Amino acid sequence: MQNIVLKDSQTLTSNDVTNLSKHFGGRQQDYVEIVNTQYNKATINKYPLLKDIERVIANTSAKGGDAACNESL
Repeated sequence: MQNIVLKDSQTLTSNDVTNLSKHFGGRQQDYVEIVNTQYNKATINKYPLLKDIERVIANTSAKGGDAACNESL
């Protein structure tokens, strides 16, 4: 019997995308966005301007309005 080697892959096949679309969006959605949140957070934390923008967006969402948009970067 052959040994099966599994490796961690970050590539999605078309079948993976179809299954995710059916599970989360169904046929009504135009697209499914798949993101690597850990990588995105690392990128945001790496660049100060992106970190400031993320902070303002978080404050805006937390306050539930446009008042926080007036906060300066």
